[in-house]
Amino acid sequence: MTLRIERLAAHHQRGGFDCGNPELNQFLSQQAGQLARKNFCKTYVAVADDGVVVLGFVSISVGQAQTTQLPPKLKLPRYPAPILRIGRLAVDQKQHGQGIGQRLMSFALQMALDFSQHVGLYAIVVDAKHEQACKFYAALGFTATVDDPLCLYLPVVTLQKMAQEP
Repeated sequence: MTLRIERLAAHHQRGGFDCGNPELNQFLSQQAGQLARKNFCKTYVAVADDGVVVLGFVSISVGQAQTTQLPPKLKLPRYPAPILRIGRLAVDQKQHGQGIGQRLMSFALQMALDFSQHVGLYAIVVDAKHEQACKFYAALGFTATVDDPLCLYLPVVTLQKMAQEP
C-alpha cells in the first residue's frame, strides 16, 4: 500500500472513518471542511492507493502561546510566542499499528520546518487527548507545558537539530 497525504477535499470518503473517538470522527465528517473554508485550520488526510478512503488525518493551524506556559529557564520575552498547533490527529482503528500516525506527524513537523523558514515560529504545540497520546508525543521530543501536562510543545530549534541528525 502506498500512502499519500493530501489536503482534505470533497472527494475524500469520511463517513466510514472510525478512530474510536466519537469527537474526532465527528470533527472529520462534519467540521474539518467548514473550518478549512473559514481558514481556522487545514486538515490533511492520509489516503491509500485509491486516493479516496481516509485512513488518518491531522489538523493544523497557527496561533500563539503565553510564554508563562513555558519553563522560565527558557528566558523568553513576555509577549506571546508564535506557534503551529496540531489540533487533532487520528488514525482509523483498522489501520492502527501501521505507522500512519507517525507519518502524519512527520508531515506536520516538516510543514513546521518549512513554515519557520518564512515566518517567526517558536514551537509546535499539541493538545493530547489522553495519557497514551501524551506518551506518543513525548516519544517524538515534545515536553509538557508548565500549567497543563496534556499540552505539549516542541521548540522549532529542537526540531531543526533533530532534522539535521543522520
